[in-house]
Amino acid sequence: MTRTTEKKQKDERILIVQITESDIQFYQNWPLSDQIIADVISKIQQNKPKVIGLDIYRDLPQPPGTKKLLEELQADNIITITNLDETVPAPPQVEEERISFNDFVFDIDNVIRRNLMYVEIEEKPFYSFSLRISLAYLESENYAFKVEPEALYIGE
Repeated sequence: MTRTTEKKQKDERILIVQITESDIQFYQNWPLSDQIIADVISKIQQNKPKVIGLDIYRDLPQPPGTKKLLEELQADNIITITNLDETVPAPPQVEEERISFNDFVFDIDNVIRRNLMYVEIEEKPFYSFSLRISLAYLESENYAFKVEPEALYIGE
């Protein structure tokens, strides 16, 4: 059987910035300071993105630069993370509509086979990181988001 691989083009609308081992070695610090994270967000904001997802736990200050990071996190286009069990809360002062979770569901054999996108805990809705980012990106398209017991709907 011959496999054909289709080369996918990069989507220029998406930028992923990651922290690598070389970054940690360069700054000689982990976690990176609030100032470094704030500077990166500020630089990205110069391009006027629809949404920025910060998939880094930032419940505790990592000085210097804590005040600057908290200012950057006030932008309406920033999505942050927490744990569903709330062992790691979202950064302080971030509005609830911009907080998401990045938890995974492990099967009994400790393998991840599913992606959890939305849950309600004690009637409080929680959105996954990917769902919050998608909804924020699509906001200008006026797609309605609807939750029903058996499915999630975006638009029709």
